[in-house]
Amino acid sequence: MKLWNIAPSKPDFDPAAIEQMGLSQLVTQVLLSRGFETVDEVKQFFSANPVLHDPFLLKDMEKAVGRIEQALANEELIAVYGDYDCDGVTSTVVLCSYLESRGAQVLYYIPDRADEGYGLNANAVQALKDQGVGLVITVDNGISAVEEIKLANQIGLDVVVTDHHTAPQVLPNAVAVVDPKQPDCLYPNKALAGVGVVFKLICALEGDWEMVLDCFGDLVALGTIADVMELKGENRFLVKEGLARLGQTQNVGLQALMEVAHVDPQQVTSRAVAFMLAPRINACGRLDDINKVVDLLLCDDYEHAQALAQELDNLNRQRQGMETDILLKIEEYIAQNPSVLYKRVLIFAGEGWHAGIIGIVAAKICEKYAKPCILIAIDGEEARGSGRSYQAFSLIDAITACSQHLTRFGGHVQAAGLSIPTRDIDAFIAQMDEYTRIHFAQMPPMTLDIDREVLPRQLSLAAVKTLAMLEPFGQGNPSPVFCIRGAVIQEITPLSEDKHLRLKLFCDHQMFTAMYFHMSSRAFLFSRGDTVDIAVEASINVYNQTESVSLKVLDMRRSNMDYEALYTALTLIDRLCLKEALGAAQCESLIPAREDTARVYKALLAIKGADMTLMRFYSAILRESVPYGKMVTSLYILREMHLMEGSITRENLRLLPCKVENKVNLQDSKLLKKLYSIKQSGEPK
Repeated sequence: MKLWNIAPSKPDFDPAAIEQMGLSQLVTQVLLSRGFETVDEVKQFFSANPVLHDPFLLKDMEKAVGRIEQALANEELIAVYGDYDCDGVTSTVVLCSYLESRGAQVLYYIPDRADEGYGLNANAVQALKDQGVGLVITVDNGISAVEEIKLANQIGLDVVVTDHHTAPQVLPNAVAVVDPKQPDCLYPNKALAGVGVVFKLICALEGDWEMVLDCFGDLVALGTIADVMELKGENRFLVKEGLARLGQTQNVGLQALMEVAHVDPQQVTSRAVAFMLAPRINACGRLDDINKVVDLLLCDDYEHAQALAQELDNLNRQRQGMETDILLKIEEYIAQNPSVLYKRVLIFAGEGWHAGIIGIVAAKICEKYAKPCILIAIDGEEARGSGRSYQAFSLIDAITACSQHLTRFGGHVQAAGLSIPTRDIDAFIAQMDEYTRIHFAQMPPMTLDIDREVLPRQLSLAAVKTLAMLEPFGQGNPSPVFCIRGAVIQEITPLSEDKHLRLKLFCDHQMFTAMYFHMSSRAFLFSRGDTVDIAVEASINVYNQTESVSLKVLDMRRSNMDYEALYTALTLIDRLCLKEALGAAQCESLIPAREDTARVYKALLAIKGADMTLMRFYSAILRESVPYGKMVTSLYILREMHLMEGSITRENLRLLPCKVENKVNLQDSKLLKKLYSIKQSGEPK
């Protein structure tokens, strides 16, 4: 369950100024919700003038340029040391292409994800020296490579670091360290991608950003979007200009990749890059030899490029199949061990899982259950983990606090990785359970940011078309989300073997349709006639040359329900099932009156038992008469007193009435007595 964060309404901008800029009311409302306060800020957002900073504001840029120019003049062999994700690959290709255009002797090196892991390593440094390399330039890595660069210095190999990751307290002793996240770096844009730093390096070398953007803007946009960088200011300009160039790219590798991904070059959006192009590149880095991607992006033969692009497409399909297999195994484990869902952080370990895939699966589990998730792939005596979280819960802080058993870890708030001896996995899980119990009695909820409440008629074809003015969408500038309140469900139509739903709804004297992807009719909490609030994204669909508004449901909830109180009740039930200490007031909120339990019992009898999600039972049957926490406690009491039999989990309810011959006194319930005891004593138990 997500809590909705609906932006408060604000006074409109000066109507004359808005009309002069040609903005629709819908676009204006989105801008207001996102913190724009003046017309000048709006004009700056839509300005065609470039927002580009002087590359020499980056610390050590002069040193980097000087050493590279020296290598070019002396015809030294230069190695570009990259990374195996989309940002790292595009960084590698851009810098190699540029150096070759300058007549350099250049090679590239990208470490193997499985055998070498991320970043510089000692064996690679020595191997490059043995090949006669005089200068190594890192891209999208190197800021933490203190020992590896120390080795390079000892064997007479110069290193220039270009990176965009958070700088550690101790920096490597390189010829130059170019990273905007260094504490004493004056560069205004701290959100450059790795390929963005490379772009600035080439601008400094060349002195002409327009030429650099024309040559490499397509790859800069690809890497920046794929690495989920904030699309504001300079990044927004680079991506917007880069997407325009991607649609007309002369890079045959990108042309072939768009073809296999079914991306129309004339309509390339940030979404198409993020969900169609980048996954195919990353799949190669996860499952195969990333050098194939570099070959693709450097290729000048279209037939060869088509063959390589098809390989990437096949790998992406393989990756999707592997994800599905891991998800099924985890769902089977949850079905057999449903109590695991009461935990604050979900951690699963398995043998045979591909370490390059588990991060994607962790993200899906985090989204489904609205809880941070860590997956651990076991390979003999060693294991590697990858986790995903949401903004309100720092995963890297939690892992750092529980790092006693880890051999290696790193990451940030919403994503992190780790290595651990297989024998220590259970101890790590126990340590995480204890850390979250102590520091997060109630976990911060996952939230959904909503730009504006609207009526269906405000999402007209003409209005939704104007939203394209806000593109490119991405981190820091997401696709607008709208809330429609008080919509009555008219029809529920399952599609694609009940994998998706098409909903017909009625609101404000108007019928409209919305798609709810990845939602089955069984998991759907609502029925025909229910009044709901829906959070949607709006886009334009073109079919048979006819345009229409397409609404995609992101979330849905019953109208006029207190969801913050519901989330608190869910948390208390979790703690009760984990046998954690509860206070008197918390217990009181869970103790049902006799009438509450009677209502729950009668509701179960009326439907002759229940086999549905717990939330559906509450949402459809009891929400107006029994609070959620008291309903769940009543269910446990009814089962304990043998009035019902079956299972109650955090997600599902499967109960059937028992045949009762004698009168049952609910006050004899051990659970009820325990809750009353804590309430009366006032002491947490």
